[in-house]
Amino acid sequence: MNTTKNEIVMALKSGTCTFTYKKMDGDVRVAMGTLNPNLIPAEARANMDTNTPGNVIKYYDMGAKGWRSFLTENVQTFSIPA
Repeated sequence: MNTTKNEIVMALKSGTCTFTYKKMDGDVRVAMGTLNPNLIPAEARANMDTNTPGNVIKYYDMGAKGWRSFLTENVQTFSIPA
């Protein structure tokens, strides 16, 4: 997939996105995530520092109700909200 870190971050800031990525242990995670502060619970926004090095993206996982991260090169699918 040829989506850049900036494109993914901008999409996550606009709403909830659905995507899959390969985790560090080799498993594949299907996630619904966001970086839109209006969609993240107040208690989780306290940990919203999303400045990450290199190709790492930190996002709020709507299903797991917590912060997760992934490498952009491990993204397999990414659906931008309409």
